[in-house]
Amino acid sequence: MAFFMTQVTDDVMLLLEAETTGAFSKSDLEIRPNPIMAFLNSVDAVGKLGRSFSDGLSPTMESAGCDVDVTFGIKVDGNGSVMISKEAQHCQFNVTMRFTRGG
Repeated sequence: MAFFMTQVTDDVMLLLEAETTGAFSKSDLEIRPNPIMAFLNSVDAVGKLGRSFSDGLSPTMESAGCDVDVTFGIKVDGNGSVMISKEAQHCQFNVTMRFTRGG
């Protein structure tokens, strides 16, 4: 794994771990890594997953009268590709989303 210091906002720096695949691996093309794109793609993916979970869970939650917490890990690679991690200890971001009835 490689680590890249990434400027997330004007005043926030974040150390991002990325697998040495894709743009982060050495190649003859000398493609420069883009860790901020990997981070932004992760944030976008979490939002899309949240909407998808909410759409799928809402009818069951309403009929069962329950709330749900969903926890998963996000991995990113050097291309900015985002994947749900199959092993929580091998992800860059752990995400917990709380879904409540009616909201």
